[in-house]
Amino acid sequence: MKFFLLFLLVFPYCNFSSSAQQQSTSHISIREFNVLPENSAVVNTRNLQNAINWASGFGAALYVDPSDEPYLKN
Repeated sequence: MKFFLLFLLVFPYCNFSSSAQQQSTSHISIREFNVLPENSAVVNTRNLQNAINWASGFGAALYVDPSDEPYLKN
């Protein structure tokens, strides 16, 4: 019984998530990965793939910021 009570007191303070997950990673802009309208198609393709690889590991969503210029991609 003492163990159970101790568990109930300590469990809420346990941290089971990684540091990247602590940073509100439910959605993140592709600009955080340097996918920018002014970049070349090759650079944007590589950076976008890096963003997708990162997001898939955390179950995060990527969003595209509106731009007057198109994002170039191969």
